[in-house]
Amino acid sequence: MKFNIVVSAICLSSVSCHRGHDPVPAPLPLEGVARAALPAVPGVTPGVPAVVAVAKPGPMSTMGPELGRCRSAPVPLPTIELEPKDLTSGLGSAPIKVKVNNWGRPVGEDVLKALAREVHLYGQDSASEVSVAATIRDVPPGADHAPNGYRRNPMAEIEIQPTKPLGDGWYTLKVHSVPQGLAKPRFGSSQTLADGSIGARLSTASHPRPSSVRICDKEGGEKVVIVDWSEPIVHPPDPTALATLQETSGTSSTCLHDPAQAAVGSTSSVRFLCLNVPQSGARFMLGLDRRITGKSGGAMDLQTDRTTGKANTEVAVDSLQAEGEGCRIHRPW
Repeated sequence: MKFNIVVSAICLSSVSCHRGHDPVPAPLPLEGVARAALPAVPGVTPGVPAVVAVAKPGPMSTMGPELGRCRSAPVPLPTIELEPKDLTSGLGSAPIKVKVNNWGRPVGEDVLKALAREVHLYGQDSASEVSVAATIRDVPPGADHAPNGYRRNPMAEIEIQPTKPLGDGWYTLKVHSVPQGLAKPRFGSSQTLADGSIGARLSTASHPRPSSVRICDKEGGEKVVIVDWSEPIVHPPDPTALATLQETSGTSSTCLHDPAQAAVGSTSSVRFLCLNVPQSGARFMLGLDRRITGKSGGAMDLQTDRTTGKANTEVAVDSLQAEGEGCRIHRPW
């Protein structure tokens, strides 16, 4: 007599289920299941293999045609990431790279060579190309797991090495087109340029400027406004000498510097806490003082008003691009 013991199927390895193309481990023998958790079944002798029917699939997978195999949804395409991210200054001798995130798996030499042919470095006028050499490094097989079994996520990379040292000023790392089989960056590591290509503007010297303004919702009509900088800047004891922020839609909103930043000395982002901000129609005026300096000594790289000594920019919240949960982003520079 045979008994079918129905066991809820789970992916024995969530990694295998996610990959889709990897072999899935065979079902564990009954010997590996704690017998204390199973009721006694007449006619079944402990230690003798039983017939195991895999029933309901786990929430992350669907069942394949073979009993006991997991099959996931299609795996996303490997994603390009630029390093450093767009609008980074004070780079010094730090490496310039185009990375490919394939979730710890190899990308393939042919794909990386095709990508390397699309990568170029241009001077500040975006017309004069800088002579570079490219070094390609793929991820070795099996690198997505550490010896202890934990997941790792190393990335393939193309390191761009100028044949001559870069001078002062801004440069643009540009990917002219994305080869088939790869995807554009999903996050803010790049800027879409006027010709439709993706790129990252960078400077080896200290030229601090805002890289973005993020506006995030909090409870009770509060908002956090975060001004990200292209490099760490000096944070003075009086932060109003650094930047000011006003809500200008005509409401009684108040914006104050985050007190948690009072003694940081230097920072890569300046935060404001704003109260009583309207749910729609909110507008902010950001004023940045000409005395802002980078931690490396460079002056702010923005034109300022001769009378006020500030560089002003206005942000209409409703028109901004979504960035993460409950946030919007402004990239004016």
